[in-house]
Amino acid sequence: MFVNADISPVSYRDSAEQVRQKNWTLDHISFGHDVETAFLMLEASEIAGLENDTLTLRKAKNMVDHSIENGWDKSVGGFYDAGYYFKNQDTVTIIRDTKNWWAQAEGMNSLFDDG
Repeated sequence: MFVNADISPVSYRDSAEQVRQKNWTLDHISFGHDVETAFLMLEASEIAGLENDTLTLRKAKNMVDHSIENGWDKSVGGFYDAGYYFKNQDTVTIIRDTKNWWAQAEGMNSLFDDG
């Protein structure tokens, strides 16, 4: 979600657990931001007048699919606040299982988009 001055992703993945936890707000998967970004990319494509923009649609769909597959609460619904790809793991671990209103609203906005 955050980048360094050279636009490389901020990562504490190789840091000690205490350092990673202290800086979790700078290095995590925000499922709400991902579904929001997907919607905004599609909206920008439309406003830019790009017809049949399959590249943006494919990228946006991948972002939403990733959030549903990895950050959706399968028991009661809704997007979790945060996940993380820990070193030597291929799956996302939920690190904040709380939920906030805006991520759910962004999810509805993206999931109900008919574009």
